[in-house]
Amino acid sequence: MDVEIIVHRGGYQVGGGITEIRTRRSKVIVDLGQNFPYHGIPSAEEDKERVEKLFSCNSRKHSAVVFSHAHPDHVGLLPYLPMNVPVYMSKGTKALCAPLLGTRRISTWTSASPDTVGKTFWIGDIGITPIMVSHSIFDSSMLLIQAGGKRILYTGDFRLHGLVQHGLCTLLYKYILPIDVLLVEGTMLTQSKPEPYETDLVPKMAEFMSRYRRVFVLCSANDAERLSVIHTAASRVNRKLWITNEHLYERLRLYRRIYNGGDDFAFPVVYKNGEMPIAPADNFVFPIVTEQCEWIRNLRKEDACDDDALIFSCWPNNYLSELNRKLMPEFADIRSMFSNVTDIHTTGHVLTQHLCQVVNMLQPADAIVCMHSDDPKRMLSIDIDPVLRQKIVPFSQELPWIKVQ
Repeated sequence: MDVEIIVHRGGYQVGGGITEIRTRRSKVIVDLGQNFPYHGIPSAEEDKERVEKLFSCNSRKHSAVVFSHAHPDHVGLLPYLPMNVPVYMSKGTKALCAPLLGTRRISTWTSASPDTVGKTFWIGDIGITPIMVSHSIFDSSMLLIQAGGKRILYTGDFRLHGLVQHGLCTLLYKYILPIDVLLVEGTMLTQSKPEPYETDLVPKMAEFMSRYRRVFVLCSANDAERLSVIHTAASRVNRKLWITNEHLYERLRLYRRIYNGGDDFAFPVVYKNGEMPIAPADNFVFPIVTEQCEWIRNLRKEDACDDDALIFSCWPNNYLSELNRKLMPEFADIRSMFSNVTDIHTTGHVLTQHLCQVVNMLQPADAIVCMHSDDPKRMLSIDIDPVLRQKIVPFSQELPWIKVQ
């Protein structure tokens, strides 16, 4: 076989993904992710050794690392990468990863619109075609990888229930088929609780906002779609948005610049005032991030009001998990400052019913590898074509050129 696929990590866990695709001449590593704490956190020395080992005995003429998006469980080991290894990522991902890059030179691609795919670039004899997808972080990509005569689709983290890419299946059908191997995320395979669509959050937020004097919305500065939802909900009930954090302000500037003020990301005019001691009194909505924990604590001391409220618009496990409360206490701390609290959130990962839709439509010829899942074997029991179940590696089929470690 003229191509090898090796899942070094991430085949049996969520996060920490490292995947290698190589031919005789070329080698591409897709993502270099940090482990989530509940999978064990290797020491910096162990992480550095793992990354260096990927390239220490590399005899191939061409090699590079390609990143699908900027979440730490996909890009967190980038600082350990030798400086002479070429790196590729989208323009938006580069902007989000700026603190990790130092003086490293990065090759970028411009994200395509939701209706087309990006331009193919080549690393030796391996071709990479980026496809913009919806996820809970800005400017995420799927990657079509052409290597050794095979067409390999690496989904990264994606979803069909976000604000963009409702037509992803149509796009894949038009531009990407046929494929031979599908490397697909299965994060939600272990979740039984139904998840709303991103658009479903708008009326829920709007109704809650209308009931209180000031509403704070704890969210991620990197989630452009959620910020757009917050803006839409506030506009629906005639509430003004006030940004009181420099980091969040700069993120909004980035999104408006890259998307040129497009309708999918119609952000409000924002006010940069990180030192503001007291927030305006009435009818305001404040998107906030965890680094504002102390600012919110001081604000509540100076101007506490029973008519203030919090929308917790982050992964609930951030405050429910005992481990996460120890590692990231800000989520629980901010939540505890308010007596009026509601959870309004949805996952950034593909729902199981949509995963079935995507797999059945793509019909990969050779193999399916479920990644980014705590229990990838559950792929065997979802509603996909029985013929496709027999192609799930390594549970139903062993192929010597595909290894899941």
